[in-house]
Order: sequence, then C-alpha cells, then structure tokens
Amino acid sequence: MTNIPNLQKSLNRRHRKLKSWRLVAKEYGINVGYIYRLAKQGIEPENPSIRQILGLPLKCPHCQHRLEGQIKHVKSLWDYPVNLLKYMVINREEWKL
Repeated sequence: MTNIPNLQKSLNRRHRKLKSWRLVAKEYGINVGYIYRLAKQGIEPENPSIRQILGLPLKCPHCQHRLEGQIKHVKSLWDYPVNLLKYMVINREEWKL
C-alpha cells in the first residue's frame, strides 16, 4: 500500500516530466481532478475503486478509518459495499466479520 506523501511526490515527478496533469491522469485512467487534488492539496479520494487504482488503503464504510487489517464495525457480509467485496475477492483479502 502507498502512503499519501510518497504518492504526492510520485505524482509531482510525473507532472514535471509530462508537463500536464491530464497526461498524468491518463496514465492512471482516472479523472484529472482526483490526481490534481491529491498531488497539490493532499485530498484523498473516497471512491474505493479509485483508491485501489492509486494503491491507497480502503476505508471502513461505517467510520471512514483506513483499513489496514480487518474490519471491526461490519456485522454481516451484506454491510460491505459492492466495490469493497469485489476488491476482497479479486485480491483474496480474508477479513473476519
């Protein structure tokens, strides 16, 4: 998983090389607004799929804390958002309920 300061440095390096935020965003395949806000202001995207693309840890759907290990607030499988379930299946994340 990537942390915010390292990702900001990486994005700013890519911007210096490519001279365009749009080209940097095109490399990641996401909206230029997310890239710019993250690189310049440190604002993290809330969307789980965008967080996954950028290599950021997911956030708990209930309390919005970053998920580093297991989810403690979810009582049932039905409480998970679809994007989080998809991520867990694809990446074989096995968290206890």
